[in-house]
Amino acid sequence: MVGYAKAGSGLGHPTRYSDGPRLVKTVYAEPSIIMEVSETALDRIAADRSVI
Repeated sequence: MVGYAKAGSGLGHPTRYSDGPRLVKTVYAEPSIIMEVSETALDRIAADRSVI
């Protein structure tokens, strides 16, 4: 866990850390827990849970 986000706050994936387009940009509709997930873990999740 990285932290908490209040409703209405936002988060964006900075493009300077990757060569591709911005992967994530979101505004939270309700209070949320923020978690950091590595690109390797995202690849595994995509392979195992293709519907996500």
